[in-house]
Amino acid sequence: MDRAVDLINASLIAGIIVNLVCVVIRARALLALGNIVVMGFGVAAVLRLWEVFPFDFGDGWSGWPVVVRVLLVLGIVGSVIGAVVEVVNLFRALAGFEPKAR
Repeated sequence: MDRAVDLINASLIAGIIVNLVCVVIRARALLALGNIVVMGFGVAAVLRLWEVFPFDFGDGWSGWPVVVRVLLVLGIVGSVIGAVVEVVNLFRALAGFEPKAR
C-alpha cells in the first residue's frame, strides 16, 4: 500500500485544487481540462493498486480478490470513458458550443 498511497493522495489533491479553481473561474474548458488531469491521476492510482494487488483479506470470504479485481477494472474503464467525454467537452467548449442552461 505504501507504493500506492502517493498516487492516491495526488489524485485527491488534484481534485481539490481543480474544484477550487473552477469555483473561482467558471469556464467550461477549464473544468474539462481539470477533469482530464484529475482522471489521469485517478487512473494512475488505480493502475498502481492493480500492480500491488494481492491484498490481505484475512480469513474472510474467499471471493474478495475477484470482487476487488472486477471493481478495479470497472474503475479503469469508467475513468477512460470519462476522460474521452471530457476531451469532447473540452473541444466543444473551445469551439464555442457551450451546453444550454436549463
